[in-house]
Amino acid sequence: MSKARVAIKEAFSQAIENTPYAQIQVSQLVEQARVARATFYLHYATKDTLLLDYIDDMFDGFYEEISPYLDAISSFEEHLAVRMFRVFESDKRFSRLLVQEDVQALVYRRFKGYLARIFGRLMMSEGYPLSSNIRDMDFVIDYYAGASLQSLVTWVKKDFHPSPEALGKLYFALTMQGFSTFFSSNNAG
Repeated sequence: MSKARVAIKEAFSQAIENTPYAQIQVSQLVEQARVARATFYLHYATKDTLLLDYIDDMFDGFYEEISPYLDAISSFEEHLAVRMFRVFESDKRFSRLLVQEDVQALVYRRFKGYLARIFGRLMMSEGYPLSSNIRDMDFVIDYYAGASLQSLVTWVKKDFHPSPEALGKLYFALTMQGFSTFFSSNNAG
């Protein structure tokens, strides 16, 4: 990654600490990063593409962290849900950014992609076929993305209470019951 790109991301990271996303300006970021405005646009088409790159970095880091667990288990386990909430708690600045209303639509679209990737891994580990004939999968992904994001929003607004352990346990129970029911009914006939 180029030095300029690193500097822009660092400036963005610092800006979100104290400034709502809607108020962050490209001019502020290039000044903080000490790069030319044209350099910013060489790397990012808009402030939103910078945000999406930032979000992708965070979600990719989480996915890389849980990937070995997904490889080693035969089903989704509660400790992975707890780990997910611990990751969000460990970077409160990022989590608070995700729940800003003007950011949620962008996050939701990305979140759907990440959930689809994780659910695909879970389906393989559970022995379900990965094929286009699984009925209503788009609805399942939409449901879990919306429910997951809203749970995260509520949790952040409650200043990360209850604990990641308690919320992970609840999330696991809700997610796996629905996930199991959906796939059982889809494979029944």
